[in-house]
Amino acid sequence: MIKICLQAGHENCQYNSITALRRSTGAPNEMSFNIDIRNKVAEALRLRGFEVVTTDANANDDKNITDQDFNLFLSIHYDADIYGTGGGFVDYPDPSVDKVTQESQRIVKVIEEQYFSVTKISDKPLRRNANTKFYYMWKFLTEKTPCALIECGVGMHVPDDHTMLHFNRDIVVQGIVQGICKAFEVTYEKPVDQCIEVKQKLAQMQEAYTLLTKDGEVKQKKLNDIKDSLTTLQTMLLDTLDILK
Repeated sequence: MIKICLQAGHENCQYNSITALRRSTGAPNEMSFNIDIRNKVAEALRLRGFEVVTTDANANDDKNITDQDFNLFLSIHYDADIYGTGGGFVDYPDPSVDKVTQESQRIVKVIEEQYFSVTKISDKPLRRNANTKFYYMWKFLTEKTPCALIECGVGMHVPDDHTMLHFNRDIVVQGIVQGICKAFEVTYEKPVDQCIEVKQKLAQMQEAYTLLTKDGEVKQKKLNDIKDSLTTLQTMLLDTLDILK
């Protein structure tokens, strides 16, 4: 199974062992954006068969992150409005801190192509800089883990990037997920068949429940089992429909 680790940049930026100081909480409204996109990307990837681990800005202190190999560690951010224009970029670590730089560069290239094509946000690769090339997490991950950092755009640059990043997040998620799927040769197509199957199973369970409740001799335990199954199926259906929106 393909294992992906998704980090919401700046989340829980408090004490950290690197500096023993508070790190930046990011650009205006960035932290909430990063968390929301991270969670939605994780959900979409899981529906497509990926194993996904999510983490925050203190991932370097978490052995569950630093002690295991991933097929990709992706840190999600957006930029402050300091350029006078919109635009984003995807970057990989400097080869001096990345033992699998060729794989990191390969993945970054695919995500870059897909993300900016889908979102229509301007790709600004010249904005890659020391803060992304030597991002603090790179030296804490295993030597087998390819790494990438995405600046999804300029979060508060009105109207272009701001409109996309704050009011069209389904497209932002699609761009990232489509890039990861293509990088690992996983079909991106939305799981329509899964949704139909869940609907059918739910309808069958509802019909069975209706019939059994009319039978006065049915034991309560059986009814409870059916109720539990219905609840599980309803949750699966709602999760799938959320992705299909």
